[in-house]
Amino acid sequence: MKRSIEDTRSLVDPTLGLRHFELHRFEPDPPLDRFIDRFWVAQWDLDEPFDQKVLSFPAVHIIFEDGQATISTLWRDEFVRRLEGRGQVVGLMFRSGGFEPFLQ
Repeated sequence: MKRSIEDTRSLVDPTLGLRHFELHRFEPDPPLDRFIDRFWVAQWDLDEPFDQKVLSFPAVHIIFEDGQATISTLWRDEFVRRLEGRGQVVGLMFRSGGFEPFLQ
């Protein structure tokens, strides 16, 4: 897996956010790169809660946190993610149309 270019496109006020958490994005290797745009990991260790505003990418995500997996689709508006204590979220973002073959 290759390290992806660091970008902050989904974060509202990324300068502030990245003072409270780390965000890493990785490009998938073939053949997964036909379906998956990127893998991503967010980690934090906070004394005080922090609310991060996020804009959704127009894509399907599978998000792993606290032993659970969630499928997330496009949100029309920004949403707020509260980060508290210590935590980590791991996700993958599918390319446009890339999730459809897995629905079967």
